[in-house]
Amino acid sequence: MNTIQDSVTTPEPLLCSDTSVAHFHERSNCIQCHRTFCPHFASELDRNFCRVCLTTSEAVVEEKPLIDEEGIHHDGKWIMPAGSIYKTLPKAIADMSDEELDKYLEYMAGRLKDAERTAQYVRIAKSTADMEKSHRDILTARRLRGIKITPSGVKVNASGDGGKTIKPKATASDIANALKAAGVTPEMLAAILAAKKGVTK
Repeated sequence: MNTIQDSVTTPEPLLCSDTSVAHFHERSNCIQCHRTFCPHFASELDRNFCRVCLTTSEAVVEEKPLIDEEGIHHDGKWIMPAGSIYKTLPKAIADMSDEELDKYLEYMAGRLKDAERTAQYVRIAKSTADMEKSHRDILTARRLRGIKITPSGVKVNASGDGGKTIKPKATASDIANALKAAGVTPEMLAAILAAKKGVTK
């Protein structure tokens, strides 16, 4: 009778094929379902949970504008835990022993530092990429401003030395090579011609 009860309350272990002694000592018990699991089956968010009990979809947080009762918007936002894990997490923590709670707090403090370090890197990397994108957009705009289409031909002013005028009698290959040297793509040229056509109309 007790065996049946235990099999109902404690799910089957989640273990990989690694049977080494070192891997055996890395096994844990999920603080929610109490099943035994090895590191390969730990939750990505919190290694104290197995990956069945805690997934990213169960740790959703909702954000809403900060609006008071009078309908006035304020700086900031409401952050509300909405995932199912937030309903069971308090009990799982309350059931910890003093030693387990201390270890959990230490683990979470380390995770928070790692998350902050990762967030800082992502912000810096994105800012660097944004600056590079802006720089390239500026260079592209300058190249486009250096191209003038006149009745006598297409003038490409890429070097600031007066530029080079491609006469109407030039071959398609000559025009393509000159535009390529100026860093002008076919798409850019099409946009310029379309803009000129619109101005003429």
